[in-house]
Amino acid sequence: IVFFFNSIIEKVEASMVSVKAINAFFSLYPDVILVVTDYAGRIRFINDAGVQLFNLNDDDGYLGMSVKNIVRGYTKLISLLKKEGKVTGFKTKITTGKGLVAVNVSLPPVASDKSEVEEVVFVISPEK
Repeated sequence: IVFFFNSIIEKVEASMVSVKAINAFFSLYPDVILVVTDYAGRIRFINDAGVQLFNLNDDDGYLGMSVKNIVRGYTKLISLLKKEGKVTGFKTKITTGKGLVAVNVSLPPVASDKSEVEEVVFVISPEK
């Protein structure tokens, strides 16, 4: 039983990506914000650039907050995601610590594997 349990833990650990690795990758793209939510819109992760732009504390106090309060047009975005399977370059505004900022939001497809937690990934970049 212990071997079986250890085998499961090794598989879970192998499939996980660390927050440090994600932030290191996105540090190459300092104006790109990554926000991950559950399907109800509750925030599960924001990369360092997002924490700074939204003027949030770095102590994970934002976890569980609703992305609906940050991203304008959230309902339309989710409707498009359900209809099209993904969203690319949706022009909207986000609420930041400095007011409203015009951005493009993209949502890649949600994992179809029902064994995984369904998460919605928001990739937010400044409007050019």
